Amino acid sequence: MENKLNETISILEKLVSFPTISGTSTREINKFIEEYLSQHGLEPVLSYDEDGERSNIFVTIGPKIDGGVLFNGHTDVVPVEGQKWSTDPFNLTRIDDRLYGRGAVDMKGFLACALASLPTFLSANLIRPIHLAFSYDEETGGFGMPVLLNSMANNEFQPNVVIVGEPTEMKIITGHKGSYEMRTEISGYEVHSSNPLLGINAISVAMKLISKIEEINNHLQKCDGVMIGRSVYQNPYSLVEIEQDIFKTQINPSREEVAAKLLEYLEKEVKLGTKVNHIMRHTVGLYHGQVGSKEWKRYLSDNMMARDSDFQKAKHIMTIVQNNEKANQVSS
Repeated sequence: MENKLNETISILEKLVSFPTISGTSTREINKFIEEYLSQHGLEPVLSYDEDGERSNIFVTIGPKIDGGVLFNGHTDVVPVEGQKWSTDPFNLTRIDDRLYGRGAVDMKGFLACALASLPTFLSANLIRPIHLAFSYDEETGGFGMPVLLNSMANNEFQPNVVIVGEPTEMKIITGHKGSYEMRTEISGYEVHSSNPLLGINAISVAMKLISKIEEINNHLQKCDGVMIGRSVYQNPYSLVEIEQDIFKTQINPSREEVAAKLLEYLEKEVKLGTKVNHIMRHTVGLYHGQVGSKEWKRYLSDNMMARDSDFQKAKHIMTIVQNNEKANQVSS
């Protein structure tokens, strides 16, 4: 048992040494994990993000048949910037009977336990498989998991049980209510303060929306509150929360925001070969209801002639679309 513990700590020390902050590359840590798995005769499968910088790892121990257990964890950790550490967060440090390091608990500790258990798994003559699945960017939204699931869908076998090694103080957590996040942006219309009735106050609109959200929240608590005392959840009803970072008000869209939205749309439509007239009609409607179409056309035209690099790029794309359309008309 002591040898197993020492092996686990040794693996954890190596895992913690990789500063795998969410959004950064997983190349080095996954190279270490790949090599460790290969040393035990296993062939891991990696599934990558679009840039090829971050990847998930999946491997099967035992027969490749339906059933068995999948142990799931993530390789990324939260940032350390601005935090007061008395030890190096990326150098596992032992003080008395505790180990300190970023991710030592959440959740490289679990990864180390799973990897250190490989010899036990391999010698167990399994009749059902054990799978290991380590994902990237869990802390910032679970972005690696859809990629991992798509990759696993290609397998001819699927697990029956999944155990996620998140730190729960050694308590078994059988589920959670889940969540859904929506970002709300409210754009007003700026006018002279001498006649505010001609404009739209984004803050006033936001206040009404927040009030309605609170009303919905109270209604849900009354409807679902009958489950109090009969549910495993502390709050057995649906909760609606308002967070500042996902609720944004603005008077008018900035030039940068207009450029970004226009540029995103143009690039997508150019790839699809959409005709320029349709594109122009859509850009007029990007802020439908906020400003009149004539005013938006004028605003769009003025800014397309600006020297901003984004607008210049958008203008260039529009020129390509127009030239392509003219060429098609000539050829037809």
